[in-house]
Amino acid sequence: MEVEKKIVKLLLNKEKSTFVDLFLYVEAPDNEEMLLIETTINGEKINLKSENFFSALQTLRKELENINIQIVCNGAARKVYPSPMQMSMGSRSFCNTRGL
Repeated sequence: MEVEKKIVKLLLNKEKSTFVDLFLYVEAPDNEEMLLIETTINGEKINLKSENFFSALQTLRKELENINIQIVCNGAARKVYPSPMQMSMGSRSFCNTRGL
């Protein structure tokens, strides 16, 4: 099972910043057709499965916004819309941090 670790910046309540580890699995352990993003934020483990990293990061962004946390990652930005070629490239094109 291939896994890549990224360190991602979070903004808490738009003022305090912190960093978390984001683990990107090309195949989810229980479903090789899906990928998995895994992280722990404020002691809570978050697992998101999806068909691609872009949609998983968008889901993560939306969940975190509900608790006043902003993820500072290109693939989670509101105005990011990848091309089909980028979608096929995997995690490298989406999980680059911005504004560090």
